[in-house]
Order: sequence, then C-alpha cells, then structure tokens
Amino acid sequence: MDSPCDDDSNDMSALANGEEAMARLHSYLFVMFHSTLMFKLGVNTTFLKADETYREYRAGLSDSEKKKKIAALREINKQSNRSSSYSRECGVCFTNSPVNRAVLGGCGHTLCLACALTLE
Repeated sequence: MDSPCDDDSNDMSALANGEEAMARLHSYLFVMFHSTLMFKLGVNTTFLKADETYREYRAGLSDSEKKKKIAALREINKQSNRSSSYSRECGVCFTNSPVNRAVLGGCGHTLCLACALTLE
C-alpha cells in the first residue's frame, strides 16, 4: 500500500517536470522570435546563439524591469491598428493582432511577446 508521502513526492516530481517544460518552452519561444527577427534584418544567426543571447537578456532584467517591459508591450498592442494587416491572435491574452509576436517552435502557436515574456 502506498503511503501519503509517496503521493507528495510524485506531486513534487510532476511540478518540477512542469517547471522544466515551461523553461524549455520559454527558451524555444525566444529562439523562434529572435531568429525570425534576425532573418528579417538580414543577420545570420543560429538557434544556439539566440538562446544564449536571450538567457543573457533575461538574466540582466530585474523583476520590475520585466514587468515594465511587459506593460509597455501590452500598451503598444492596445494602441496598434494592425487588425487588417494580419490575423494572429495571441493564444493567451487573445489580443487580435499583436505588434510583437513569438511563435512556439514545436506546435506553431502564436503568442504576443508580452505573454511570451511571462512564461518561465
């Protein structure tokens, strides 16, 4: 018969696996966004370099700076009139046509950059 402690350790393991999966997802989001941006700018880069750059960027942001960046991105989306340009609704906050987007590498879902930055 299983003890209650076994259930707790399984829950903690599942939580740790979920956090690890979210960290990987977050990393993939940035890699896709950064690589697309660099391609559009004509800069040749690799996914590895994009991931490294993103990690450095994230490490340099304080919690308050991150919150300000997210708020600024959300304000830009609110003020934008891009609904006729393309239709890529954010799957998290449902902004119709976010100005700055990130695409999930594994499934192709599109998020606004503000929501992508909130993933950890």
